[in-house]
Amino acid sequence: MARILAAWELGGALGHLANLRPFVEASLARGHEVTLAVKELRHVPLVYRNHPRLQLFQAPYHYRATQRPYRPLRSFTQLLLQRFETPEELATLHQGWRAILDACRPDLVVADFAPTLHLAARGGPWQQWAVGNGFFVPRTDLPYLGVFPGVRRSEENAQSLAEAESRLLALANPLLERHGQPPLPGAAALYSELDRHWLMTLSELDTFGSRPEAEYLGLPPLASGEAPPWPSVPGPRVFAYLSACSAMEPLLEALAQQQAAVVIYCRDLSPEVARRFPNLHLAGAPVDMRQAMQQADLVINMANHATAACAYLAGVPQLLIPRRQEQLFLAQRLAGQGKAVAMPPDSPDPAKALVKALALPPAPAPEARLDHQFDHYTGQRLMERIALQLESLA
Repeated sequence: MARILAAWELGGALGHLANLRPFVEASLARGHEVTLAVKELRHVPLVYRNHPRLQLFQAPYHYRATQRPYRPLRSFTQLLLQRFETPEELATLHQGWRAILDACRPDLVVADFAPTLHLAARGGPWQQWAVGNGFFVPRTDLPYLGVFPGVRRSEENAQSLAEAESRLLALANPLLERHGQPPLPGAAALYSELDRHWLMTLSELDTFGSRPEAEYLGLPPLASGEAPPWPSVPGPRVFAYLSACSAMEPLLEALAQQQAAVVIYCRDLSPEVARRFPNLHLAGAPVDMRQAMQQADLVINMANHATAACAYLAGVPQLLIPRRQEQLFLAQRLAGQGKAVAMPPDSPDPAKALVKALALPPAPAPEARLDHQFDHYTGQRLMERIALQLESLA
């Protein structure tokens, strides 16, 4: 029996927990001992049901506003530096992760967006895997660590990128030295030294562009849910997975004007608001994504990776409302391929974006959407690779 630490440190929403779930469940099924250390313990019951064998820890995290923001953010290094900004702050996070490592003594560390854990686990007697989509597993084969799309070659940008790399090393290397570890030769070593990168995305959706010789494993298996209960109205079927934003109610009004049959899953939308729109069904639990992608004419989401990638695989047009940096990059990538229309969450006129999205080339016929590629990249490929790697831990 092996001991496995699955961890999530930075970022929001449920996607990080969902990315860890295949590794956790495959490990438990093989009799391994699993510890889960995550940023948002309150979300664990939503993703991990009926897993009494899980040992839980709160991931070390500083809940505070960024004191020294980079505007604009140019690289993954700069993103990390907004979460640990002083030697003392990084040291306390490092100490917290070391305590968790000492408590569970893992043979394997599986981490989704947990850079301080990678630092704390450096040189330990365990394997380290980084898992996640293309944004959260940054490229290490180019100058600097994860330069963001659209950053031009200029003296100003080069100076900003180089300063961030130096600043990260100045924070990390004295800490490593105090713990008897060799210094990082560069910021990229925080990820390049890991035993394995699990790219849980598609090459077409990789934030940093398709990587040479990378293995793209697709998405975790789709969670089960209720069948989409489409309202009986004559317009297009629209599946929406949304969070609260100022454009929400104007968008719902625009959907009503289009006589769209809308199924929406939104934990922030009140039933009182939903009842104002007879063309809308507010799902009280997650919807079966497989059926939603097969039946919908349009998918609206916040450019969260899993939903957007599912719609992309099924060939369904999308209206994307990105709020975070990684969501913006994904929305730009899909819009650039003619697969989606992107709009800001505070758009004053979402009706225009909706009309453009409805005018995108239609999805394939329902029976042609869920083909071999869809199944291959919504769990099959990933689970096959996980099974092979876990065999070596027996």
